[in-house]
Amino acid sequence: MVALAWIVPTAWYSLRGIAASHTASSFPDALKNVDSPGYRQRWTYPPVLLILLIAFTCSGLPATITFRLSKSDMDGVATQVIKLGVIPQRSRVGFYAASDIERVAGGMRFTIPNVGFLTSHGFAFFPDNLPPVEEGYFYEHVQGPWYRWTYSD
Repeated sequence: MVALAWIVPTAWYSLRGIAASHTASSFPDALKNVDSPGYRQRWTYPPVLLILLIAFTCSGLPATITFRLSKSDMDGVATQVIKLGVIPQRSRVGFYAASDIERVAGGMRFTIPNVGFLTSHGFAFFPDNLPPVEEGYFYEHVQGPWYRWTYSD
């Protein structure tokens, strides 16, 4: 789903760029000069950009960058919840939308709303131990005491 969020607009703007580069006055000239380097170069950009965009999205790099940029704010929320016992009323934690911030056995977790279709997703912080085994929850280690979790019925 995240890939579509990047691919669809890029494809749309690429097609618009191709159409704009072939205005009514230049289109016949473009057909006459098919062997010109400028003609080939113009048609090479959109597919190359699309391939780079797909590779970037599938590499997981956007998720890694977002996590690293949000980590300090996430650490602050985790400290508030675990050490101070305060559940902050926030709609964002770093770059992530957040809901259902809660204290759980040995740590804390929060939900990222509107991500999964039939599942819930979010992040969990367990500083001293591994996440507890809970029915329906699957935890994946991200970095340090942080885990990405998924819940399905």
